[in-house]
Amino acid sequence: MGLGPFGLPGKVIKGAKGFDEILQGVKARNKVQADKLSKLTPSQKSNIAGIEKTMDQLKERSAKLGNRIANLEDATSSVAKKQQANLIAEQQKISTQLNDFQAQIDAIIN
Repeated sequence: MGLGPFGLPGKVIKGAKGFDEILQGVKARNKVQADKLSKLTPSQKSNIAGIEKTMDQLKERSAKLGNRIANLEDATSSVAKKQQANLIAEQQKISTQLNDFQAQIDAIIN
């Protein structure tokens, strides 16, 4: 996913000339997504809810790791730098897991 029209991560709506056209494109995409979600079985919805709960926990863990990494930012000792590197690696693993979970949700929906 690249940068959207305002420099934030998101999808660019090709050919849109202004904010109103972008908004219409987003609304159309949301309607398609809502239609797909309404056709899911209760089991599929339950699976998605479970995955989303796990994702929320991972996001919370990642935020805590980010705080710990920031606290070690000014550290000069080799032990602190190694700890910071380990925390960054753990945060990257969580990011990969989040992407995998999102792919699972997308596979269920589509």
